[in-house]
Amino acid sequence: MRPIATFIVFVLFCWACNPATRMNSSASNAAMDHRDSLRKNLYGISSIVFGKYCGHCMQNCNAFFHYSKNGGTDTLRSDLSMAFTRGGELTFPTVLADAESKELAAGVYANLPRTLLTLPVTDSIIGCPDCADQCGVYVEIRQGNGVRKYRIDTQESSLEGDIKAFSVYIQPVIQQLKEKK
Repeated sequence: MRPIATFIVFVLFCWACNPATRMNSSASNAAMDHRDSLRKNLYGISSIVFGKYCGHCMQNCNAFFHYSKNGGTDTLRSDLSMAFTRGGELTFPTVLADAESKELAAGVYANLPRTLLTLPVTDSIIGCPDCADQCGVYVEIRQGNGVRKYRIDTQESSLEGDIKAFSVYIQPVIQQLKEKK
């Protein structure tokens, strides 16, 4: 009996390692994107606000973006003012209508970590954002009538899991969008 079990394990291992038995990466990525999109719809996300803020900076340091995905229409607006760090309200006066910007924002939407979608606390500080003049990441998720707000540290050493991966992912995206103005 034992040689048969070993043989079956060997055959399964060989089958799993054969590239012809796996989906190609683009098909796999498309399937993953579709699953992520369905997952986000299950959480009832209507829009997100994301950006980077630096409280000790005097000007041109903040960059915030409002992305909403309503049906087949994506809307992306930006606010590069210092309002957030000065206690003001973000107004998002600039529309970013180009496809590349919307694609970057859609990537942030698709990569929202499950932790942020399921934490029982809906207004939270994760790590120590902007404590040592290193800036912070801000994420706001609108779900139905509720809003989840998170300030996230930018230093990888103070983060873990999907939050760490998201912080590493989102920072260059914010910079790319900021440069597009």
